[in-house]
Amino acid sequence: MVKKRGEQQPWMSAPDYGRSLRGLSINLLVKDVARAIAFAREVLGATLVYGDGISPCSGAMARNGCSMRITPMAIIRCWR
Repeated sequence: MVKKRGEQQPWMSAPDYGRSLRGLSINLLVKDVARAIAFAREVLGATLVYGDGISPCSGAMARNGCSMRITPMAIIRCWR
């Protein structure tokens, strides 16, 4: 059974994730998380650190010491 938003345990707390970052780190706001993860894997050669590439929640990728956080644009509505 799929868990509802808020029932899932976070992969890592936001403060812990922030402290774990080294070097260049970018946050990409995208319309389609699964497509962005596939692009990062296939074209950029990035490794998936977090995310399944299917659900629209988010993902974390890495390549050559660079961290990429992939976030859905829909999350911006929560920031307003």
